[in-house]
Amino acid sequence: MSFVMSYPYTSPTTSLTLRNPQFGDRLEINQGVIHRETRAGDAKPVHASGWLETVNRAYSFQALTRTEVDALRTFLQTSLSDEYRIVDHLGETWKVITATEDLEIITIRDTCSFDVEFQVIGEKV
Repeated sequence: MSFVMSYPYTSPTTSLTLRNPQFGDRLEINQGVIHRETRAGDAKPVHASGWLETVNRAYSFQALTRTEVDALRTFLQTSLSDEYRIVDHLGETWKVITATEDLEIITIRDTCSFDVEFQVIGEKV
């Protein structure tokens, strides 16, 4: 499988395909729970059924070329603050927005190999 990003979400006109991210991409689930403390000091979680459940994902790619890094940067700048689609390396489809303003780019070998990490917030569709 590969990693495909498409923008905009509803009728994609721009698409970017990368190879799989490195093993161990991070996943954080925010279920929208608020913890309140009772007078007795007990913690009581409060969650309404209509609240969205969002997922924060961090993807990390290793050994990308300059062309791939530039394409990824352009894609993320174009889709900034708009929803787009990711079909990840597991075949799951996500409706996401970018959570990071700038890419974290680390130069590994001169100007020919780069490691990149970015974060998204969204929901599985």
